[in-house]
Amino acid sequence: MTMSMPAAFVLKACAELPEPEHCLRHLAEHLREDGLELAEEHGALVVTLPDVHGRMWCEDGQVVVQATSKDAETAYFVRSWLDAAFRHLAAGEPVRVSFEENWKTRGLPPSFSILKVQAMRMVSRSMKRITLSCPDVARFDRKDALHLQLLVNFAALSQAKDDTKPAAIWRRYTVRSIDVSNGTIDVDVFMHGGNGPGAAWASALAAGDMVGVAGPSGGGIGIGKAGRYLIAGDETALPAIARILEMLPVDARGDVFVEVSEASDTLPLALPAGVTLTWLKRCETPLPLEQVVDTCLRSIGAEPVCLWVGCEAEVARRIRSKLRAEPAFGDVDHLVTGYWRRTSH
Repeated sequence: MTMSMPAAFVLKACAELPEPEHCLRHLAEHLREDGLELAEEHGALVVTLPDVHGRMWCEDGQVVVQATSKDAETAYFVRSWLDAAFRHLAAGEPVRVSFEENWKTRGLPPSFSILKVQAMRMVSRSMKRITLSCPDVARFDRKDALHLQLLVNFAALSQAKDDTKPAAIWRRYTVRSIDVSNGTIDVDVFMHGGNGPGAAWASALAAGDMVGVAGPSGGGIGIGKAGRYLIAGDETALPAIARILEMLPVDARGDVFVEVSEASDTLPLALPAGVTLTWLKRCETPLPLEQVVDTCLRSIGAEPVCLWVGCEAEVARRIRSKLRAEPAFGDVDHLVTGYWRRTSH
């Protein structure tokens, strides 16, 4: 018997948190740091994205969130994000969260699959390339969705009993390259000195290990739609920058700026003839990445430009704020994404 799919996927979460009003403000600020705009409507904070519409408010001493998504995949990751956010707001204290859904994902996103590690190698001082065998590799061959979600505690989840299963820990990474003929994908992981769940997972990985993945998901760029491109980021964005550059039209014009700690963090990048690459070494560069982006945008003038930036979350927030505040930048087609947070990798 085939189960019917709802027209919309509705999730309601109620969390018993200390100082719920304070927690709601903190949750809203976290969303704003990620570049989302919130509005107030009938006592609730409202956020609208292409795939999600959400409302947040306090009621009976709880933080309540209701989110409506277009697909079960998005609904699953909204739930995962909320679960992690509530645990963070509880600051290590026990937190009671109840979820109501009109669609059951059975604990995993619909696109979830288990892939095998085929090979690994360091491609720079801090970047590890992981090659995964992928029978349905064609699903990742998209220009509008460069990323996948990696379940970095898949081993712990698969070995735990139902009553002791830890919360799923997902991390988002770029699919660096796709080999359809061999049925593999490459995922590059910036090691962050070995800190954080993602880097710890990559450090412990061995050939033959099984990996839980979901996706693909977004993060692409409007290829072929811009007169000029401005692409910028730090080391963590190098896999996405490399893949975006490979997808640009051969006659593309623009500039690429990549901020790294050392020369050993650089990687060879394929560039169209009309695109200029500048490596910014932190110890030698007097201007931070955000100021370089600002200066370059102003030099372009009125020419239509597509801006893509991937960097630390607070830097990304400041760049987005500048884009909103400056009338001259009002027409810039942009995607500015926080790839990591300084306090947590």
